Amino acid sequence: MAELLIALPTSMGGLEDTVSEIFGRAAKFTLVTVKDGKIDKTEIIDNPASNSTGGAGIAATQELVERGVNAVIAVNLGFNAFEVLRKANIEVYNGANLKVSEAVEKFLKEELSKISSPNKRKGKFKPFSKR
Repeated sequence: MAELLIALPTSMGGLEDTVSEIFGRAAKFTLVTVKDGKIDKTEIIDNPASNSTGGAGIAATQELVERGVNAVIAVNLGFNAFEVLRKANIEVYNGANLKVSEAVEKFLKEELSKISSPNKRKGKFKPFSKR
């Protein structure tokens, strides 16, 4: 298996953090490199769009595309962010209510469902998970 780079929106970052319900304005992204089917390393990056007044989803997504991300595990994704990822051939998976480490392990076991369309409209919070 080749090297794979997975991005997850988080508040503090790291394997023990929870996948954030916020994507475009998440404080951090945890980038997880997978080699030979196992977590090889993690990197926590500040989300350059976290305080953006507009276009946060697009800006955050473009940062991930530029870093060479192969997959995203998230909870909610707006139309514009979803379209940028779709056009870059980056698949998105649902990581609702999971720690980063759990989400990546489930991804590797093909146990996460794909997010096949945007699930958050501007100004409307529409999570996959029940609270």
